[in-house]
Amino acid sequence: MARHPVQRFSSPSRRLSLLFHLLGTADFAYCLYCLTRWKYPRTNGFGWHFQYITNIGLGLSTISFALGALADITSSSTIFKIKNTLSVLGAPLEVTVTILYWGIVAMGRSLIVQAGFKLPLLLNLGFHLAPAIFQSLDYILFSPPWTLSTSGLAALSAAFAYGYPYPLLEVLNTPQQLLLHSLTGMLVFASSCILNRAYTKANGSAPSGRKQTTEFVKKTRVVLFLAGTH
Repeated sequence: MARHPVQRFSSPSRRLSLLFHLLGTADFAYCLYCLTRWKYPRTNGFGWHFQYITNIGLGLSTISFALGALADITSSSTIFKIKNTLSVLGAPLEVTVTILYWGIVAMGRSLIVQAGFKLPLLLNLGFHLAPAIFQSLDYILFSPPWTLSTSGLAALSAAFAYGYPYPLLEVLNTPQQLLLHSLTGMLVFASSCILNRAYTKANGSAPSGRKQTTEFVKKTRVVLFLAGTH
């Protein structure tokens, strides 16, 4: 299939793109495997480990990169488009998770991790840094410019708009939780805009790039509205 005129590297491709997607898939899959080996009291309820937005993002990244590798092998434009659609949600989600996690850990590890539970450093980076790096590089280097949909942004915002079983949420009252979700929505918005700007800086703009960027900003504002209303 023809490469988008402003896409940096060939993808789908059985060379660099395939290697990159296989590395990402292996990293994410290993982290998901580790979840099956851990006994974490808060995961006994509905949703298992996928009560946590970190693991939801990791699952989304795993599917996205596995589809990317499959598209590289088969040169399927359909699979490639599905991968890119998932990346629209996955990249800003992973960047937001990384910023939130390390920011909260800096304030107090007990606010986000249950007492007595400790991740080895490499696994911690595998869960809370590597996905953001892989997803960001995949978008900037191996993907066409995003075509965002309001429904996709609404789904991303909704993922942050409800309570997840983090210790931090237990010490916040309702107004404080609403503020946290609103700030998180702003962070999703900022992450999306920064990634979009980084893409333009690295690859340039297509002839319709200005129109796409304007539409990007308009649609991404949905995040702010939805996050603040839950």
